[in-house]
Amino acid sequence: MKKFFRLNHIVFVIVLGLLIIGTVNSGELLASPMFQQGQSYYVDCFAGSDSNTGTSINSAWRTVGKANAAYLAPGDSLFFKSDCVFTGQLKLPWHGTASNRILIGAYGNGNRPIFQNSASDVQDKHHINVRISGSYITVDGLEARTNSTPVDPSCNNQPIGFYVGFSINFRGDSANSGKYNILQNSIARNNTIGIHLTGNTTGSETGKSQYNQVLHNTIKNNGIMHILTPNIEGDDLGAWGMVVNGDNNEIAYNTFEDNSGVCTYDDIGNPGNSIEVYAANNNNIHHNISINDRVFSELGSGDTPESVSENNLYAFNVVTSNKPSARFIVSRGPNDTFGPVNKTRLFNNTIYYTHASSQGIVCGGSCNGNHMIVRNNVVWAEEKAIFADDEIKEFYNLFWSSTGEPFIQMQNQALHSSSKIADPQFSNPGNLIFTLANNSPAIDSAGDVTWISGRNVNVEIVGSKADMGACEFGTSACSNSAPPLASPTPTATSAATQTAVPTATATQAPVATPTSTPDGSNPNTLAFDTFDRTVNDAWGSANSGGAYTHFWGANAKNDFDVAGGKGLINLQNGGVSRQVILESFSAVDTDINFQFESNKTTNSWQEAKVVSRRTGSNSMYIANVRGWPSGSVQVSFEKINNGSWSRINSYVTVPGASFGTNSKLNIRTQTVGTNPTTLKVRVWNEEDPEPLIWHSEITDSTSRMQNAGSAGFRFLISSNTNNTPVPMRVDNLFITTPNNSQPQPTPTPVSSGDVYWQDSFSRTSNQGWQSSDIGGEVIHADNTSNRYSTNGSQGIIEVSSTSQRLESYVDDRVATDSIGNFKFQLASTPSNWHEIMFLSRQTATYTKYQSSIRVYSSGSVTMGVSKLINGSWSILAPRQRITGLKVEPNKLYNAKISTTGLQPTNFAIKVWEDGTPEPANWQFTTSDSSSPLTAPGLFGFKVRTSTSESNLPVRFIFDDIYVVEP
Repeated sequence: MKKFFRLNHIVFVIVLGLLIIGTVNSGELLASPMFQQGQSYYVDCFAGSDSNTGTSINSAWRTVGKANAAYLAPGDSLFFKSDCVFTGQLKLPWHGTASNRILIGAYGNGNRPIFQNSASDVQDKHHINVRISGSYITVDGLEARTNSTPVDPSCNNQPIGFYVGFSINFRGDSANSGKYNILQNSIARNNTIGIHLTGNTTGSETGKSQYNQVLHNTIKNNGIMHILTPNIEGDDLGAWGMVVNGDNNEIAYNTFEDNSGVCTYDDIGNPGNSIEVYAANNNNIHHNISINDRVFSELGSGDTPESVSENNLYAFNVVTSNKPSARFIVSRGPNDTFGPVNKTRLFNNTIYYTHASSQGIVCGGSCNGNHMIVRNNVVWAEEKAIFADDEIKEFYNLFWSSTGEPFIQMQNQALHSSSKIADPQFSNPGNLIFTLANNSPAIDSAGDVTWISGRNVNVEIVGSKADMGACEFGTSACSNSAPPLASPTPTATSAATQTAVPTATATQAPVATPTSTPDGSNPNTLAFDTFDRTVNDAWGSANSGGAYTHFWGANAKNDFDVAGGKGLINLQNGGVSRQVILESFSAVDTDINFQFESNKTTNSWQEAKVVSRRTGSNSMYIANVRGWPSGSVQVSFEKINNGSWSRINSYVTVPGASFGTNSKLNIRTQTVGTNPTTLKVRVWNEEDPEPLIWHSEITDSTSRMQNAGSAGFRFLISSNTNNTPVPMRVDNLFITTPNNSQPQPTPTPVSSGDVYWQDSFSRTSNQGWQSSDIGGEVIHADNTSNRYSTNGSQGIIEVSSTSQRLESYVDDRVATDSIGNFKFQLASTPSNWHEIMFLSRQTATYTKYQSSIRVYSSGSVTMGVSKLINGSWSILAPRQRITGLKVEPNKLYNAKISTTGLQPTNFAIKVWEDGTPEPANWQFTTSDSSSPLTAPGLFGFKVRTSTSESNLPVRFIFDDIYVVEP
């Protein structure tokens, strides 16, 4: 059954289909609402009077009409007496601010105040009980219902009409209408739509409700049908727990139950959905429970580009139903009347359907991997577990039915090898308890979940990996089979007590920073030191790893102390070095992790040197971390071979790291293997997550250092330093063998079939590209964020000097194999040439592959691939001119760049004008087998102009970046 319905500003569709996950740009959604002292108003249906001032409990108003006529400013509150029942619409048109929200709530003891049976809304032409058309409003602890409607006596007295409980309502009279609102702890029942997030993509007033949160609500028994027409198939509409026509909203921790009609002429059994999604983008639907709704979510699109649904995420939802024809997700590809629905992702949901006609995931109309990704779900459905009529992306799922033979129907593909057909072993599904038994095959069987946690969805993990489904074994997830129901009504005690209402704030993915309390419980720990002791003129003994030996000279110990939980070193003169070594252990492989800070800004550089393998008094490997007065940080490696010092590689600048007085740097080095030994170092600010790449990585085979050694530190300041002494500090030292050291930073390389990086630039910024839709924050090398901007639909890089080579990368995804797709245009004709380089595998700051597209003044194009290894450039193959291709300024072009394999790595490039067919063959190919690049790496861009460019500044414009696993 397919349905299409348009009502004034509302366009939505009813169909059957499947689901996919997308991103949500949370923006301000995760900030807890803040309230400053404002005026509070009270409404009491029992003892109030509309002639009162309304400004205290004892002078409360009586009617909802009086409340509607009030003007609430940012920081004001409006409280309704518990147990009151108000007939008519509650209108909330006011605008708070991000730091000064407007609060709508309840006071007194008893049931939530009820708003019911609104008359038909003049603007929206249907009945809305609570209409939120303002912004930055928090609605907490209300109920909206309908209990008086016409019925259709020939269809089992099915209630009919169009009634909405809560509407977060876009209106064209304000740019912020229907935005940044929070609806929580409330009940929506007995309506056609329990909660409606509106939007309109056609007509004179186009816009959508956006950046709202719908949290911890109960949405049940919404069973009124809007259109009920005999003998017209596909015309009956309803019932819905929620309809979402807006963008960038969060819908989480709600309970949906029995949102179903009793009769329909469409012959589909009990109609009803938990959540209908139409012409809606970037919504984050997670941690909800749905009980006995026929369909959890249907998705559809309109017939214009503006009304296509895409990038919607469904994660950690628990869905169960015994209704006939139950479906978890219904979605569609481009050949469906209401398709395509793009880039939907279903991650870590648990589905339990027991009716013989139930199906789990349904996606038709040539639904493929551009439309749906299904990952880490547990699906129990009796008739069909999953249906797709083209090749979708399906990984790490568990399917089951009571027969033990769930029906898997996916065109052109078999079940992925990472997926399972097995009994999930729910604890007690009959009583809606879906926690996993301790021998469940779903435990530790999920694929990567960092993409979800990176999108502000809380992910709890016990063990080595996440579990399939929504119920992580051994955590609070699904402990009672469902998120909390709506909490009791809040009480407002006086006008002076206005408390910020807590909201659900997503827990961020853990980051690997040096632990503040390392210990020796890991059997691979070589040494650790918290410096939680007081020692004068020495560092004494570490918590584990023995005593420190101090160098050089009899008085060297005088420059060392331990106090205030830190190891102190005081350099008295420029050019004089001090060394401290833990000599009681000896190892070949070491992972050294610690915090470093200086307590003084000097006129020249300061340096912490990490001795990572000391095989004798005059033979050692050293990692250098140098801080400059400008705040920049550089790293390099050196060695001392039997007393002979030499630098192994040049200093490189660490992007994003900042050196200054009392600012802490996290430093991590690894020294691994012999003949050759691999040396690595990375540095990052204390408050930042650990980078995915090593900022410098080299190999060396000097014979004296190819065996086990001790470890420690050297400290040095420039001989030009004129304001000595210079105090430095070390904290939280943690030395292990690398394979069992502190966790490598998440995320890890993404598994087969995922999107690594995606960006539509649907944001505005004058200082950097900020965070991508998928892939994380865009990092700009060498503090050049002011050269990057976004205008709401494009990413722009502006080169202002012929010496600039602007480089950026995303730091939330790494991979070995990738296909990068993007659109670009040049804003001007080159006087010689302009060049765009796609960084397809960056394993260290100065070790990377880059594929190049160079455009000349004539419009002709050459392509090539080069590599950078430890700062040394080389060309893989001569540049090749592409016949028949010319690039003109201000025209849009598509580029596709493939990087696959390890030994060799194969490269391929093609470029074509947007709107023309993609070339069948690659226009440039080559290969390479360099060992430092045979590892997963980051993605990014680099742009530059010829040194003779005369038409500055040069603007490079990008759009629709889409980097995927091939």
